Amino acid sequence: MARGEATLDVDSVLALSMDLSMINTEIAVSIVANPMKNLKKSVHLNHNETPLHLIPHFHHGHFEHDIKFDLFIFLPALYNKDLKRWKNNRFNHVSEELRAEFMDRCLLPAIKGVMTPLKDQS
Repeated sequence: MARGEATLDVDSVLALSMDLSMINTEIAVSIVANPMKNLKKSVHLNHNETPLHLIPHFHHGHFEHDIKFDLFIFLPALYNKDLKRWKNNRFNHVSEELRAEFMDRCLLPAIKGVMTPLKDQS
């Protein structure tokens, strides 16, 4: 039997990547994260033996080709294996302050690094 992880789910596709250059289209960024869009149940993938839906994350936006893909940012360093979890508790939630820090320290500098400055129109 082959080794590795694969999942077949008729209604979804999941791709994991550390390189956003694989997205060759516009990305619609959600400035205010909606915790209701967080993964609530297993997607049959793990990171270092931790189910992906248990790792703190936030919905960062979406991009489209022929179908719409959601974009999530996962923060595995924030995972606490000793945290008590139950059905309606937001154990995988990322605070607004941490999301703001991500925007200020990571996303906005990355955008400025790749955008071409607009020429003066006057």
